[in-house]
Parts: sequence; structure tokens; C-alpha cells
Amino acid sequence: MKLYFLPAIFVIILYVSADELAYAWCPAGSFGRVPIGGWPDGVPPPEVLREERGVPTKQLWETWWEANNAIFLDYRKPFPKDILEVNADGSSVIGAEAGMLKTLLETAIKDSDYNVRLATAIAMGKSRDTSFIPKLIEALNDEEREVKDSAILALGFLKNTESIPKIAEKLLEPKANVVSRGWAAYSLGYMRSPISIEYLKKSLELKSQNSDTLYASTIALGLLKDPSVAGYLSDILIPQKGKKDPYQAAYAALALGRLGGDEALQILLNAAKNEKNDDVNRCIAIALGMIGKSEAKDVLVNYCKQEKDTLSRAFAVIALAKIKPDGIYDFVLECASNKKSEDFKGIGILALGILGQEKAIPVLKTLISDKKISDQLKNSAILSLGFLKAKNAVNELLEIAKSNRELESKRTYAISALGMIGDEAVVADIETLFKNSLKTPDIYKECAYSLAMLGQHKTVLEQLYKDYESGNSYIKMNNMTILGKIGDKGTARFIKNKFDKETNKSLRFVMVSAIGYLCDPSGGNLIKELTADNNYQIKFLSIDHVRQIP
Repeated sequence: MKLYFLPAIFVIILYVSADELAYAWCPAGSFGRVPIGGWPDGVPPPEVLREERGVPTKQLWETWWEANNAIFLDYRKPFPKDILEVNADGSSVIGAEAGMLKTLLETAIKDSDYNVRLATAIAMGKSRDTSFIPKLIEALNDEEREVKDSAILALGFLKNTESIPKIAEKLLEPKANVVSRGWAAYSLGYMRSPISIEYLKKSLELKSQNSDTLYASTIALGLLKDPSVAGYLSDILIPQKGKKDPYQAAYAALALGRLGGDEALQILLNAAKNEKNDDVNRCIAIALGMIGKSEAKDVLVNYCKQEKDTLSRAFAVIALAKIKPDGIYDFVLECASNKKSEDFKGIGILALGILGQEKAIPVLKTLISDKKISDQLKNSAILSLGFLKAKNAVNELLEIAKSNRELESKRTYAISALGMIGDEAVVADIETLFKNSLKTPDIYKECAYSLAMLGQHKTVLEQLYKDYESGNSYIKMNNMTILGKIGDKGTARFIKNKFDKETNKSLRFVMVSAIGYLCDPSGGNLIKELTADNNYQIKFLSIDHVRQIP
């Protein structure tokens, strides 16, 4: 029997009523499908605008962190490793949970609710199990376009090259929905087949092509990981003739970053010499960080020194921290001490942690106690202490985490940092905070994740099960999502049993998503190949909807 790794999908919980939980994932932009209601028992919805909750507008580092935090947070999820049982004679057998979840997905792909079906389609794709291909081929004929789109993308995840011609038809269909065409492009990119290249090039060469599809096909070339397309992308980034589309050029830069290698590096360095467009420069900085070679140091330092565009500077200092070229610490420290832009200073502080040098710890500890700087800058310093596993900052961070006088956002960052640091001396305090924070969902969630990072899965899971049974609809949804991210084989049985008995459509949707989180072997990194390391100031419909997939 195979191991079936099933990913989590699309948990965008919006509004809850007593009779029917409302939910939506809108790959079509069908915002009219999102119902409006009230939250139960006075629990505030997490999507309430930050300013309405008295929280300042996000700084650049916060947006970057939300898009890229998966690489820093290891919840040490026991499942699916714990279903591999080793016999006394050294042979092994896969536990029954794998088959249970496979059966659930094969049933859910035919569910009467299209939200459950589309979530299931993506789950099948991320499972890496090619036995799901026939079910996904059937889903291409679903009555709902969103389900068909999800099946298209899932077939790309499974690298089902036999379906390339069918998927290419959707990409090249002029009157097809722009999201459908975009997802077809991404699917072809994930195939990593030479056959895909010709279809993507054909899409790019259509004179009547709409801009969204041009951008999707451009970045899809990067997903191919085929160095043979570097020259083609170079002609988009640095065209020798014709008018340049700066947005397409920006995505060509991001595609080159995904390709990696020396040729892509040289193209990007050459482009940086004379590029004037901010969006293109931002994407060059991101791409150089993705490639990770020290030859990019001078270009990135120059980006940081210019004061015209804060976002270019921000992406550049993060790239420098990721590349870690020799002698860069003092420069990053200078960025973290910037007095002209709080946005740039905040991301410079975060870069200190990413750079990974312990000599930054005293600087960061001073920042979190500095009464003259904003809480947002302190939050950046708190996370950086977590990156650096600064055990000598544990007492200060624990004091912040436990204090009701601190902003909730600051407390959650401190709780997360304590989990990253990994000092088990804080376990008892975080357990107490966890058990007493059910009515503050963000604190509750971060305590669960922090305890998981500290290896305390048994205690956390027992509490999550208990609170699920006694909780209102919002608590049930929140706990299901957490269970998926940190659960074990007992969690698989718990969710399966709940799904079989649940009639509420929204909870069934969340359960399918939780099963995906639970079994996804990549930790969401397959989707992150497309959605992380992007210039989030450039937005177009198809990729915006991919961002809703965890």
C-alpha cells in the first residue's frame, strides 16, 4: 500500500452563523458567494480590519513574513511518519489511516458541495499519488468551473504529461476565464516537461493575449526548472526590440530566480545595470536572493542604498540575509538602524535574524526593551530572536507572552519565537496560557503551534480534541485547522470520524482542508514554489487565487 499524503486547502473562514457556517474560496472571484453574518459567542473574526481593532497598518516585514514564514516554522508533525509500523523482524507495514484517508478523498471528490470538491481535487494533486489521476480526469467535466480549475492544477502537481494537450487547450482558449487560463499555465509549469515549453511559448506569442495570461505563462516558465528557457526569459526582461511590458518583465525576473543557475544570475545582473522600473527592480532583488549566489552582493547593496523605492530596498536586504555573503553583517545592521524609514528599518531588523549571526542577539534584545520604538519594530526583533534560537532572551519573551498589558499581536510573536528557540523550560507556562486562551483565538493558535515546535504534541492534541467537542462553530473550525498542521495518526481517525457524521457543509469543507494539512509531505512548499518569493505589489487574478491555497 502507498502512503497517501493529502494537502490542506483553502481555509478562508469568513463569517459564521448558528445554523450554517459560511465559507468561501473564490478562485473565480465570485465574491457574491460570500455570505455575511455574525460571529458566535462574541468571538471576533480574524479578518476584521486591523485598524478597526486598533492595530496599526502592516509594515513591509509583516507582509513578507506572512508570505514566507513556512520556511522558519517546523511544527514537527508526527503524521504521516507515525503510520509506518516496524515489525519485530524488521519488516514494515503502513497503518490503516492511509487507506482511510484515501477512501475519504475518493468520496469527497463527488460531494454535493463544490467547495468540498475543489478542495479535494487539490488534495489529490498534492498527495503525489498518481492513482488519483482518473478521478481528476473525471473532475475536468465537473459542472463548476472552479472544480475544473482545481483538477487542472492538480494534474500538474502529479506531472500527468498525458493531460498536457487537454490543459493547453484551456490555456490557449481566448474566451476562457482568466483564472482558468492562468491555472492551466501553472499546471503546465509544474509538469516540468519539454512538451509544456512549446505551449507556454505559444501562449506568450499570441498577439491578442490578455495581460493576466501573459504574466501567468511567463512565471510558469520558471516553474519548469528547465535552464533552456533562460534565454527566452532574457528577451522578455531585456527586449532587444519592441515595447517592454514592465509587469511581464518583472515576472520574467521572478521566473529566472526560480530557474536558478549561472546563466539566470548573469541575465539578472545585466538587467539590474540599467533598469529604471521599480517593480522590475524589486523582482530582480527577489530573484537574486532565490538564486543565492554571492556574486549578487554589490547589486543588492546598491539597491539598499538607494532611497527612491522602499520595497526594492526591503527585498534586497532580505536577499542579502539569505545569501549571507562574507562581511555583510555590519551593512545589514546599518539597515536595521535606519532612521529615515520605519518600514525599511523593520525589515532590516528581520534580516538580522535571517542572517543568522549570534552577535545580533544583544542588539535585538535592546530593541525589544526600547521604549522609543514602535511595537511593530519590537515584533520584528522578537521574531529575529526566534530565528537565532536566542535562549538568553527566553525570560524577556516569556514575560511579553504572558502579559495582558501587551498587544495581542506582540504576544503572539513572542509565543512563536519561544517555539522556534526550543527551550523546554517554557513548556509549563505556555501550556497554562494555552488552556486559558480559548476566547483569544490568535493566542490559542500560536500556543498550540509553539508547543508543537517544542515537541508537546500529546498534550496539545488532547486539549484541541476536548475544546472541539465543547466549542462553538468558530472554535471547531479553528481547532480543525490546527489539528491538521500538528496532528498524528490519532488525529487522522478523529477527523475521519467527524467527517463521516458531519452534515454542516462548512465544517466538512474545513475537515477536508485539515486532512490535507495533516498529510501533505511538502509542508505546503509545492504551492510556495509559485506564491512565495514574489513582489506582492503586483497583483493579477489567477495568482491571487493561488495564494489562497496553503
